[in-house]
Amino acid sequence: MRWAVVFACPFALLGSCGGGSEGPGQVDAERATSTEAPAMPTFEYLQHVHRPVAGVYSGAQPVGEAAFAELAALGVRTIISVDGARPDAEAVRAHGMQYVHLPIQYAGIDTQRRAELVAALRDCERPIYVHCHHGLHRGPAATAYALVGLGELSAEAGLRFLAEAGTSQDYPGLFACVREAGEAPPPAAANAIDGRALPEANFPGTIAQAMATIDQHWDNLQRTVEADWSTPAAHPDLVPAAEAGNLHDQFRSLESFDDGPIPLMQDIRWAGRIAEQLEAAIVAQDVKQRKLQFNAMEAACAQCHKRWRNK
Repeated sequence: MRWAVVFACPFALLGSCGGGSEGPGQVDAERATSTEAPAMPTFEYLQHVHRPVAGVYSGAQPVGEAAFAELAALGVRTIISVDGARPDAEAVRAHGMQYVHLPIQYAGIDTQRRAELVAALRDCERPIYVHCHHGLHRGPAATAYALVGLGELSAEAGLRFLAEAGTSQDYPGLFACVREAGEAPPPAAANAIDGRALPEANFPGTIAQAMATIDQHWDNLQRTVEADWSTPAAHPDLVPAAEAGNLHDQFRSLESFDDGPIPLMQDIRWAGRIAEQLEAAIVAQDVKQRKLQFNAMEAACAQCHKRWRNK
């Protein structure tokens, strides 16, 4: 399911990460013109890591101590999450890094968030790692938008970066943001924002937060399916029935929300019924039914995303 690399900073407080003496709206000259960077290392725990300019990376959400350790070894000072899920701020602080949480949607980036992203990339200490959940769509788009807005990339280079990162054309709003960054200056509000003081936890809404959690459980379930419906050796904490149960519980909790459009809530209830049947089939070790329900869940997610998330 797809809905809504990291860096270390030797200071634990949000306000302690600084990027030099430049004022709002200004870009460090070396930062904007430097083209030399060390060769990209290989990563064991971080996924989809790309570097559009020296000192800035994008990638997938770091999961677990080993992933954060790889970011620290990379020298990352600041992590910027554009995903809806709650950042693991405690783990980041333990590695001396700053976390900034600026969730964005698959449909694009609103004006206020554009200003905040530009301020964060401008002010926070580098190297910076920008991530979404999978590191393919929102993370690269947010990175490219801010860098184009700061004059560190041309719009054409920003769009090439999206292609390199694997951003899907199914999210045209993300590409539009990067193009628009090359056509107009960043929002004026960016000049009034101190990127170093942006929050480390910032949620777009109850449903979006719950959907991000569902996304994580679905990914976990997929890992168990790839391990022939068993606990993967690399993820000893994952159990197929438990992850299916987590999905069912999350969908059931969403059904009690009254702030979503009725058709969306109907889709959520339908997905919840499938999750319930999937959990039951796994527990019963019904090979045929678990495959059928897994495929049905995949189809339900794709349909719901097409109707609600991808627009």
